[in-house]
Amino acid sequence: MADTPTDDPLLKEIDEELRQEKYIELWRKYGTFIIAGVVALIASVGGYQAWHSYMEESRQTAGEQFERATKLVQSGKRDNAVTAFAKLAEEGPSGYALLAKFEQAAILGREGNKTSAAAIYRTIANDDSYNVTYRDLATLLGTLQEMESSDPVVLIQRLAPLTGADNPWRYTARELTGILAYRKGDVDQARSLFTALSNDNLAPAGVRERSAAMMGILGTSAREG
Repeated sequence: MADTPTDDPLLKEIDEELRQEKYIELWRKYGTFIIAGVVALIASVGGYQAWHSYMEESRQTAGEQFERATKLVQSGKRDNAVTAFAKLAEEGPSGYALLAKFEQAAILGREGNKTSAAAIYRTIANDDSYNVTYRDLATLLGTLQEMESSDPVVLIQRLAPLTGADNPWRYTARELTGILAYRKGDVDQARSLFTALSNDNLAPAGVRERSAAMMGILGTSAREG
């Protein structure tokens, strides 16, 4: 249902603040699920075989180093884990080096060091030696780290190549683009994106649900248009 129109500037300001509050609450609630969903998609896209090939290239020593670093994470020694993953990223064979970079960035992001995490993701995204599937994944994850700090116009431009119909990350890219459009004040663009996502039966269920929730924040029915 659309909002009741009002000409009172004070009421408009209060209404906008309430919407912004709901948006922040939704983002904090679902942001980690978006990240988890993006990572889980690795197993469901064609790029999985490429990832497997990367891993096959790797030596046993690198595998043992990666396992030790993972155990450091599990035991709560995250600083040591970041150091271990950084070393493997620098010295390991291509498969484990790439995976170590993703792990290093993920730890830094969880610890609140979003700037450093985003920098690692950008390094991956800009490296032509990596499969484009993982470069695009790094673009998504890096954008997530910068959602609240960087210019939404810049981030939307960065995501634009990922929103095409043939990109395996298109649904998440469109979802993030909708959130960024809302952040920069383009409610019409945000509404259009979230309406399309909430009505797209091919989109992942989580994306459809969050898009419908965002439509509620925007003050119109997810089935409208």
